[in-house]
Amino acid sequence: MHHALKDVVRTPKRCFGVGQAVVIGLVALTGCHQPDPPPAAYAGPTLASADLGLVEAVETSANGFVILEPDGSQGRFPAALAVVKLEKPSPLFVYDDPLFVADRGWEIANIREEEAAYWNGLLKRIPESRSVHVLGRSNVISPDCGLDDVLEAVARLKVDLCLIYGPRMCSDVDNAALGGVILDVKTGNHLAYVQSEAGPLDFEPPRRDRSKYDRSHVDVNYLAARRFEREVRRCFMELIARDTPAASTQPSPWRYIHESRVPAGTVPVQIVPNRRTGG
Repeated sequence: MHHALKDVVRTPKRCFGVGQAVVIGLVALTGCHQPDPPPAAYAGPTLASADLGLVEAVETSANGFVILEPDGSQGRFPAALAVVKLEKPSPLFVYDDPLFVADRGWEIANIREEEAAYWNGLLKRIPESRSVHVLGRSNVISPDCGLDDVLEAVARLKVDLCLIYGPRMCSDVDNAALGGVILDVKTGNHLAYVQSEAGPLDFEPPRRDRSKYDRSHVDVNYLAARRFEREVRRCFMELIARDTPAASTQPSPWRYIHESRVPAGTVPVQIVPNRRTGG
């Protein structure tokens, strides 16, 4: 009787062990999930050379720049830089104005604050850089204006150089790429062409100072944008190196008059302070 009671007592323990294993297995299965896929690369319209005012495409490496100015400059720096990003309007955009043209071209984009922060700090600690101005739709009369209208808006801000950029065609559908030009605001001349590209092979390890939900290290759009900014900085430094500083001293406007302009036969007059003259 004693042994039978012992077996009865042990039976629930064995059953509990099986149930516990099942519960642990379910927890393990629900905890194992596939990581989120990387953000998709930009797949919208891309800029053509003519959209940037270029006669033909500029050949350069996937990440690099080309100086288009044949000769160096003189007295261009220190200079301020305006940044203008182009985008295509959404095809779902509807506007009931009878004068509205449905097939619109590229427009000036409103750059997000976090993206504008990268531009604002790009040229810090460079004495030849006066400032960086990030432009948006509110800086122009109409967002679908041409290059000349953009330069006029930049000139009103007393800015010397203007970077106009946007998405460009890349070598692979999984890649993202950017391209743009730097123009002289006064003359409208193209000074340089800059471009960048990033793909899955450029993914970076997760950053310890970022949230675990931050996917920027595997976002080809983010990586291409950061590379583009670095190439713009390198291009800006090259333009500085090709510039000759303006002369620090200028000819004096004052001239020394050698000949005497006092009429002949004039009697000299002496003035003595605190004394009366005459009768």
